[in-house]
Amino acid sequence: MYIEQEKKRGRFLAWILLLLIIVAALAVYAIVERPELVGQEPPAATVETAEGHVDRGDALFDDGKIDEAMAEYQRATELDSDHAIAYARWGRLLTLRRRYSDGLEKTTRAVALAPENAEAHALHAMALDWNGQYDEAVASALRAIELDSEYAEGYAYLAEAYADKDRWNEALESAKTAVRLDGSSWVTHLNLGYVYEKMGNYSQAVAEYAEAGLLEPNLSYLYIRLARTYRILGKYELAIAQLELAENLDPRNPEVYDTLGQVYLDQGEFERAADRFRKAAEEDPEYAAAYGHLGIAYFRLMRWEDAIPNFLSAIEYGTQAPEYYYALGWSYINLAEDCEQAVPYFETALQLDVWAQPAWDGLDYCEQ
Repeated sequence: MYIEQEKKRGRFLAWILLLLIIVAALAVYAIVERPELVGQEPPAATVETAEGHVDRGDALFDDGKIDEAMAEYQRATELDSDHAIAYARWGRLLTLRRRYSDGLEKTTRAVALAPENAEAHALHAMALDWNGQYDEAVASALRAIELDSEYAEGYAYLAEAYADKDRWNEALESAKTAVRLDGSSWVTHLNLGYVYEKMGNYSQAVAEYAEAGLLEPNLSYLYIRLARTYRILGKYELAIAQLELAENLDPRNPEVYDTLGQVYLDQGEFERAADRFRKAAEEDPEYAAAYGHLGIAYFRLMRWEDAIPNFLSAIEYGTQAPEYYYALGWSYINLAEDCEQAVPYFETALQLDVWAQPAWDGLDYCEQ
């Protein structure tokens, strides 16, 4: 009988415990899901805004996360199709990623939406310049300055466009004005460095690129620029060190591997160069320069059968570099004495650069 009483008491306690659990669960639900039932104010709803995505895009860009930043700018334009700055900054990053026509499309949209916005015109100038439209880039940068005479980046992009037109005095004056107006901007130091590089003043270019890197330490492109200048100076170890930094920041950026391959190519390490060019092409299967450089590496290795398809890929993806055309012609000759295939490429090389001597030599060879 005692045992039976204990069993009944145990079942009663179990029911009490279950009831307490149910009551507690209901209380938690009320507090979280229905706070008004327990006298609490409901939490404010989170509102997704275009401006919020632009701010997140800016923060991600500062962290060197270019692809993630582009996604935020894109989302901003989906929420507000008239957000000019979102389009302009998205266009800048597309341009940095070598998607020149896409970048230009976005900055064109930006200036159409905000024709009185200096930043939109300045970034449009950058996209135009990188797309090879130098005169239009100058005009857009001048418009940015007209709208805001103190806007440093307007002068910086004007300097870049002037440099690409070989207008050295105007380029240097504009770049120095940009730095004077805002010495804390990585863009102003970057483009002053670019002007110095184009003028052949590589030591000054290095100093400005290094300063830009200090101001924006997470942007891999700045380290690539610095590495390219070290490569020109023959300082290969320093170039490689900069590219290692760039790779750590942006391991999916094919320019890192393409530039490293060029360093190895300069040093005569053709197999290592080919490996890096293949990596660049893997990261971006439409990156014309990577295929062209890979073709050169195979050409140096006398692997004509491997050089040919890579030169053809570089041409397919839009390269206008004459050396790829005449090297392709010579590859056909070296592989099979195939002048019928080679001659059209020699002729195209000369259309691109009438002083391309290897192309003239190829035509002379095939006329014998």
